[in-house]
Amino acid sequence: MLELLCFLYQPNIHLCYYFYSSLSPNLELFSLFVFNEEVPSFDLILHHPNKNDEFWNSKIAGGETKNAVKHANIPILFTTAWYDIYTGGVFDMWNNLDDFTKNQSALLVNPYNHACDPTLEPVIFENGNMYEMFPDFEVKWLNHIRKINDSPFELGKVTYYKSFENKWCTDDFIESDKSLTFILGDKEVTYTYDPQNPATFKGGLSTNFGGCEWQDKPHQREDIITVYTPKFEKDTIIKGKIKVSLNVKSNCEDTCFYVRLSLCKSEGDYGLRDDINQISNFNENYIPNSEIQMDFSFDEHAFKVAKGEKIRIDISSSALPHYVRHTNNKGLFSTQRTIKIADNTVILNKSSITLPIE
Repeated sequence: MLELLCFLYQPNIHLCYYFYSSLSPNLELFSLFVFNEEVPSFDLILHHPNKNDEFWNSKIAGGETKNAVKHANIPILFTTAWYDIYTGGVFDMWNNLDDFTKNQSALLVNPYNHACDPTLEPVIFENGNMYEMFPDFEVKWLNHIRKINDSPFELGKVTYYKSFENKWCTDDFIESDKSLTFILGDKEVTYTYDPQNPATFKGGLSTNFGGCEWQDKPHQREDIITVYTPKFEKDTIIKGKIKVSLNVKSNCEDTCFYVRLSLCKSEGDYGLRDDINQISNFNENYIPNSEIQMDFSFDEHAFKVAKGEKIRIDISSSALPHYVRHTNNKGLFSTQRTIKIADNTVILNKSSITLPIE
């Protein structure tokens, strides 16, 4: 029996994982084994997990729609949220617009989720509901196009909510050249990753369903490394794409590493962002127990870290229910026959987090 936990393709997601708890009678026809019927187009997709594969430019993969809005030449109102499964994709579309299209369009980002429903999130922000702050903005946008009224948002700009600074801002949302970089520790930490006993995390953040949740307390599992930045010496605005670089080792030819970021508040640890990747995406011919650098990039965000607060960094190799478990085998995930147990190492004194600041 195969345990199918998740399949989601988005341009900003590096890979999808499938886990077999027993053998498939016909591994090339994944759909037949899982759904009891052949779906060739689905099986074809599973054979191209790399988002940079030329396959994704083909017609059958929807390549003709990849840049559908880039040269739209019409006014478009984009809307998303800091905890929407489309956050990264919407920002990618916005950032890739040609100047003519962008200058007649706008992007609106609320601090909650796809539905802008604060009741589903751990924190209700002052004036954070975009429907209350910008009443009837959809109608006003259409009437703006019909030249009945002015645009409800500044054109060519991003209107967004700075979480925990509790205010709406409008600008180009371009990262400044200022940043803070922290080394993650002073030693190596090794843990055992068993695909049959995966780590779990609360909230899908911006790459899965589930929005934001208060995180579990740290140090409850040996296969999750938890480290912290120093306490911030003053109020600081983080704005843009946070980056993490990990130097790692594994005794397997391939495995994955997962990074989750949270903001440590007095009420608890507020989930921010996560990212997952596998060694073979950085080195297809990885030699077990050799050191490799893996880079992680997170969807855009804008929030305040208050003086005395810090950022929590959780590192693991699994994150149920959001990502299906890596088998620790090298090769196409949809044709894996077995699983392995991995000993994975993070070299903290060669690993870092970089925070873009205003």
